[in-house]
Amino acid sequence: MVRDESALEDDETAAGRGEKERAGGNVLGVAISTRSGTRLGTVTDAIVAVGREPAVAGYEVETAERQRVLLPVAGPVAVSGERVLVPDATAQHSAGDLAGFDTALDHLRSRLQQHPQEG
Repeated sequence: MVRDESALEDDETAAGRGEKERAGGNVLGVAISTRSGTRLGTVTDAIVAVGREPAVAGYEVETAERQRVLLPVAGPVAVSGERVLVPDATAQHSAGDLAGFDTALDHLRSRLQQHPQEG
């Protein structure tokens, strides 16, 4: 992934109110898992949506199979120095590149709106 591509320009792709990451800190190299414990991989980069309020819109993750995927962030996300926890539905929504990232983010948001218990 080209690092210059990790900032999205469109406000619509930013995490909505209450969805943006608030913990701050460096998450590179940290494990990312679903709330139920499924390990999705290791964070290698962050995708930042820029606009009035820049926010983390997702993460580039290296999977156990050594593939790089983009995972959108929507709903509550817990961040610590050891782990990033995302809603279980995140595991079904990823993209191979930024061209497909907006669609993955839209589908995840839609899923969480239809099934709020998954968030």
